[in-house]
Amino acid sequence: MDIQSMEYSNTSFISPELKKTFSDVILKIQLKEMIDKSNYISLLIEHKSSPSEYIFFQLLGYLANGYLTQLKNKSDLHPIIPIIYYQGEKEWKVKNINHVFDDYPESIKKYLPDFRYIFVALHQMSEESLLELRNSMLYSALMLQMHHFEPIKMIAQFEKNHHFISNKCI
Repeated sequence: MDIQSMEYSNTSFISPELKKTFSDVILKIQLKEMIDKSNYISLLIEHKSSPSEYIFFQLLGYLANGYLTQLKNKSDLHPIIPIIYYQGEKEWKVKNINHVFDDYPESIKKYLPDFRYIFVALHQMSEESLLELRNSMLYSALMLQMHHFEPIKMIAQFEKNHHFISNKCI
């Protein structure tokens, strides 16, 4: 992916009736292998602060709405990659749709929708990996999210890395 080409898309893949309680972020990004400006992918970022057992149904709805929106707008079809960004304190192992239907035989399960997603759990990232981002504003924002429930630890980390934050302005 060509990170420099990333742009916010003022679109949503959420149905109108869900817009009151849900939101999504859609980013367009070019692929380095595809030079044509019309070839891009959409990154669907779903932010979660607590585990959700049925997240895949929510993502499935967003994906379906995204593709239907592209068809309705008579635009070229572009892949949509779902990303779950989790900043919660509890451990969360995201399951797929098959776990809901464990009691059913494989002959039935093969008809269930299967798709992949990227799962980013902020609490599993090391503070060193956040420093490697080399962006003081992004580092600060992620540290605030990572330690929002541990303010003393957050302050200690900011003091420890004060030189980075004050010297690496974006």
